[in-house]
Amino acid sequence: MHPGGDVFVGGLPGWLTPIGASILRWDGVTWTAAAYTQRDTRAMAFVGEVLVEGGLSGLPNRLDIALLGRIESTCPAASTSIATNCVGGAGPLTATADELPWLGATFRASTNGFAIGALGVAVVGLTSPNTPLSALHPSGLPGCALLASGEATTLVVPTAGRASVQFVIPRDTALVGVQFFHQMLQAEFVGGAMQSLSSSNALHLTVGVF
Repeated sequence: MHPGGDVFVGGLPGWLTPIGASILRWDGVTWTAAAYTQRDTRAMAFVGEVLVEGGLSGLPNRLDIALLGRIESTCPAASTSIATNCVGGAGPLTATADELPWLGATFRASTNGFAIGALGVAVVGLTSPNTPLSALHPSGLPGCALLASGEATTLVVPTAGRASVQFVIPRDTALVGVQFFHQMLQAEFVGGAMQSLSSSNALHLTVGVF
């Protein structure tokens, strides 16, 4: 199964299947041809692309020696990190994409390094303003900046120094190739007052489709 929810099925050679393809794709409504092979497909796996093992013909990026081929996305989901020099009360916060933003799938990210008792604010935006946190609140620490514009924010409570965020990317083709940014902020308190405001690196993300 692809992260977007589609199911890829292989087995019989294409000439034995109803639509003439040996690798079929089910989107929940319709079967379509995903690829063709000379003989039966013996194994498939998804590792950011569909890997196919068997008697191959008509697959892109065919590797003849191993009878191994892959079906790639023409618009893959992507994540790159925007670095920061920010250091919070327990050290730097590190945000990582756990699942990429594929169309129709659930994007997941986690951030590690929260101080004990701190609260997190998950920020998602369409731009990266690079605004110093001290310009937003007096407790903003040096070297810490807002790297996601904040069209959506969510309060999160870290557990054992870790906080996570997830949301579904709608199955809307208008979103293919759209870029957005995600970052986590950390608020530390003393006596009920905010003592410091710090931030993680940001993730620069691209919505992909397979």
